[in-house]
Amino acid sequence: MKHFHAMFMFLVICLLLGTSVISAAPIPEGFAGVPWGSSQAQITQIMGERNWIKLTTSNPNEEVFKGSFDGKSCELHFVMLGNSFVEGYAFPLVRLPMKNINFIKQEYESTVKHLTEKYGQPQQTGIVDIYKITYGPTTIWEFVDGVTFDKYTIRVIQMKEAIWFRDVDGEQLYFTVVYEAVSLRERLKNKDL
Repeated sequence: MKHFHAMFMFLVICLLLGTSVISAAPIPEGFAGVPWGSSQAQITQIMGERNWIKLTTSNPNEEVFKGSFDGKSCELHFVMLGNSFVEGYAFPLVRLPMKNINFIKQEYESTVKHLTEKYGQPQQTGIVDIYKITYGPTTIWEFVDGVTFDKYTIRVIQMKEAIWFRDVDGEQLYFTVVYEAVSLRERLKNKDL
């Protein structure tokens, strides 16, 4: 009985400490106001309520809208696995000569600053390889929910000149912000196997 009581008290203390860690740095509960796991219909409804413009895409596992993120006009992508939202990314849209590298750096640094104010210091910064492509400067936040142990990431990626992307209107996109529900994606992939 004494062992049970000691074990119970240990678990209570662990749970209390875990929730205090969670409150120190908020866990991203979704992207652009859309909760993780939302269906395509739910995403369309949420974006419609904001009067964001739905764009056509050839990818059936993605919903794309023109809206805003971090106060910037953006093209927002909502990536689905099955019918569950697992990743969102924003491409800020700015009409200027893309050779203005100082403006690009300022916009990148402004976004990193706002995310740092919200989520605390990032875990990684520098040049990284993602999906076997070497991008420009990248800042990465990694989160683990202290209760569910679910993992999440946020990446702010500055594109190298050689790999500029273009939006549906042909405008060049110079950096992106990516939110991902890593654990949810893994669970859904394993479910489909």
